[in-house]
Amino acid sequence: MLLRLNLQTLAASVLFITGLHAYNVQVINKCAAVKNMMALQQMSGAIIPLSKSVSVASGRQTSFSIPFKAKGVKITAHGEYSNHWQVQSLAEFGYAAGWAGGPSAGIAYDVSVMTGSSEGVTIRPWKAGCQTKSCPNVRSCPADQGWTNPNQSNIGSPADTVCYNGETDFTVTFCG
Repeated sequence: MLLRLNLQTLAASVLFITGLHAYNVQVINKCAAVKNMMALQQMSGAIIPLSKSVSVASGRQTSFSIPFKAKGVKITAHGEYSNHWQVQSLAEFGYAAGWAGGPSAGIAYDVSVMTGSSEGVTIRPWKAGCQTKSCPNVRSCPADQGWTNPNQSNIGSPADTVCYNGETDFTVTFCG
């Protein structure tokens, strides 16, 4: 398992080093308590760390650099969880390819506050014209703002959003 984890982490690093661009995610903790922020990536059924867990005091922030073509990226406020499949509030990101005659590639993103999540989440792109997604209250998040249950795929996944035309940075705020 450790070897697999190291190889997957190495693969993500090689993608970054070989000339693929990256975007930055600034993560702000507006929760009352210290949060352990961490960037994760879901690959082949496993969730691997893209960063170490960083303790962030209330009112403070940290940032993560994400390879532009990475898919399955999750930013959590619970880096201390040993089981990263555990229900938690997430900001999720992934590469979105463009198409001929359409926009160029960009970054897909969504808020995930499934039942049992405890922190509200807001994702704010830095590029003008790209939508902010916000679920400050996990108990009353509109379907077009965040995933609250897996059945939303039956209504067209309205929480999913893409910011096309290249890289952009994001601000993710937990509890705000």
